[in-house]
Amino acid sequence: MSRRLQLFEFVDQAWLPTSIRDGSLEVLTLAFERVGSYNGLAPALARFLAKTGAKKLLDLGSGAGGPARALLAALRKTGGPAPRLRLSDLYPNLGALQALAADDSHIDFCAEPIDATAVPETYADWPRLACTSFHHFPPPLAQAILDDAVRSAPGIFIVEPFPRNPLRLLPHLLRSPHCYFLAPWLSRERRPAKLVFTYLLPLILGVLAWDGLVSTLRVYTRDELMAMAAQTGAHDFDWEYGTAPFFPGGMVTWFAGVRRT
Repeated sequence: MSRRLQLFEFVDQAWLPTSIRDGSLEVLTLAFERVGSYNGLAPALARFLAKTGAKKLLDLGSGAGGPARALLAALRKTGGPAPRLRLSDLYPNLGALQALAADDSHIDFCAEPIDATAVPETYADWPRLACTSFHHFPPPLAQAILDDAVRSAPGIFIVEPFPRNPLRLLPHLLRSPHCYFLAPWLSRERRPAKLVFTYLLPLILGVLAWDGLVSTLRVYTRDELMAMAAQTGAHDFDWEYGTAPFFPGGMVTWFAGVRRT
């Protein structure tokens, strides 16, 4: 297995033009919703919620909120009760978050910035979710997120769309090319710049290709996650790692810690 590389992703950069950033995130949101990559995670998430006894989740580093919404949709397909999902970010994308909340009564969001390494005490009884965001954090910050969850939360559930293997990006690409072409027309904000950067000067495609590849090199392995969990020093948490396949040849990963009661 390759060594983890903390390379840069375009969507993390403040200088990236808004139309390119929003256009890229809208493609990802549409892809997660249409492809159903997270359907296999529903049983693991349901067990996590049952163990914590919670009916609500605080998603950290939500971005545009698409991945967390797709995970919630996967849980609903099983027929089980859907938790209240609150989206949060250090730099909230208020337009995108407002749109998701308007479409789904189970979703709301934090308008104020939320630092994933120091979540306010008002969320002490909320289990944490890190849906497709944990790989963005370098090891010191990733460790701080787990430390904070152990100090003040009933549990944390981390989801990544692939293990650390660039070849695992291919199933996502094979199943979602139509999402790239549809996203500008399904967007709530149909800016001309999005059409230009999608079709005439396909910078959005370039951002998606680079960031997708880099993401596969940033994902933490099971051993790395378990080592970070051990460093929290928590003796009352149970930790578990698992994977869930999706066709064709895809694999999503999850890592959960639950406080024993």
